[in-house]
Amino acid sequence: MDKEKTALWLDKSSRFLITAAAVAALCVLVLQILVHFPYYDESMHMRQLWRISIGMKPGVDYFSSYPALAYLFLSPVLNLFPETAYVLLVFRFISLFVFIAVAALIACHGQRVAKDWAGTLLPLILLVSFNDIGSFFVEFSIDHYAALAAVGAMVLLFQEPDVRKAALASALAFLSMIITPKYAFPVFFGFLGYLSAAYLADKNMKKLIAGVAAGGAAATVLAALVFWAYDLSLLGNIKTSHLLAPKMVMQKDWGYLALRIRDKFRQEPLYGAIVVLGVAGWAMRSFRNRDAVSLAGAGMLLGVAVHCFAIKFFLEQYQAPVYITLALFSPFAFYVFGRNMASKVIKTAFSVVVLITVIVQIPASNKEFDRTVMNFRGAFEPGGELGPSCVKALSYYDKLLTVIPKEERIVAIWFNNPLFRREITGTLGDDRPSFAEIIEKDDPLHRFFEPEYLKTGLASYPPALIDFFMLHDNYPPTWDKILDDYLIKNRDRYRVVVSPVNSKRKMALRADLADRWKTIFPDFPPYPFSP
Repeated sequence: MDKEKTALWLDKSSRFLITAAAVAALCVLVLQILVHFPYYDESMHMRQLWRISIGMKPGVDYFSSYPALAYLFLSPVLNLFPETAYVLLVFRFISLFVFIAVAALIACHGQRVAKDWAGTLLPLILLVSFNDIGSFFVEFSIDHYAALAAVGAMVLLFQEPDVRKAALASALAFLSMIITPKYAFPVFFGFLGYLSAAYLADKNMKKLIAGVAAGGAAATVLAALVFWAYDLSLLGNIKTSHLLAPKMVMQKDWGYLALRIRDKFRQEPLYGAIVVLGVAGWAMRSFRNRDAVSLAGAGMLLGVAVHCFAIKFFLEQYQAPVYITLALFSPFAFYVFGRNMASKVIKTAFSVVVLITVIVQIPASNKEFDRTVMNFRGAFEPGGELGPSCVKALSYYDKLLTVIPKEERIVAIWFNNPLFRREITGTLGDDRPSFAEIIEKDDPLHRFFEPEYLKTGLASYPPALIDFFMLHDNYPPTWDKILDDYLIKNRDRYRVVVSPVNSKRKMALRADLADRWKTIFPDFPPYPFSP
């Protein structure tokens, strides 16, 4: 076999292996849709969407730190379905399609800059094999829609500057920012690099900047019209979600996000090697060029660095912008070895290892149908609390919706919240530091965190269900004590029930609903409070 035929065979082999790995990755993601327990943030997102779908207004009827635009777009979709907790699976599959769209954009980018769509997918396929990140990608989260818009913008920034592309990239960037600002740093600095490349190439900067302004204005007007259609204020939502929420995040001190990313590279050396090779290949190419690929790419890398050191909060939704942005450099990974036989052999070897890495995740995910970790993303986190798979948890939530009438109110932060019942107060939850400490006392939003607000709610709507899990950390300060006192004074009106989703957890159920509970959950009979 001569060298030309060998090279052709290696190219075909690597494409076949990567395609097989992509199919295996899809299998893993589908399994994660079915087994990954409805996560805390996902529960919050779903409840926010439901509230908007029934006509409640964020900032008016309740407090939410989440940007509302994606929920406003998705609210009509939720209204297509009857009330059932299983609708969460629909939105998980939509998240999967969004992830596939992100991968398709990155693959097209790889084909354009390096004639290698297949090799470009390697880091994304490996991300699926990370238990924590893979499960995050199939959760219902507004972050995925921001990622799709941001990737669309960044792919355009790698291209030759012109007015139409600049306008479209700007529109996508603004949409991503309004949906959630997590991709702000890579996109912003990428734009600075893009405009620098245009300036060095003697492009008409006035027209280009006008295009950027027009694109941003168009996206902002579109968002404002959507908010207006729901009788909401875009500026008011931005004040809460883009100013207050980041202020709270910036006050957290879990350690720099950069340290978690470093640890991930150590834990996943294959992924780290591909990313490092990608950035090295891009740097080798950029040494000889001063175009949009080099300067916009430099801006994005700077944005990733700023993101990693600006945030001391390392949940997966803050890691994802780093991994997604770095995936845009993967087409250059094999530039390091040139266009010779060695690069093709190395690429094929990488493809074999990636395929094996993903395939072994299929039986691991399948095991989670029995029991899965509830309070962490990922299958086997140390200290994880085990619970049922997603489909079993949704079955429990559906039954709980039958027990609790539609007009009732509940107190439940997460595990035992059936998604589609109103909470007793105007807040989905709180955090530490508390928003009560961040919001000014004279701000109308502060009322949602005052003790009197909870006391008024308890007097007006005696809760059908009170679940104390996480209330100490995820309700405003002192609210858990108010609920303790409320139950002591009203113990005759409530019964103790064991949570079917986690037998270690007990809840308070209003006594008039006890017969309903016994009918639906005969294995978990209610009993009176101890004296």
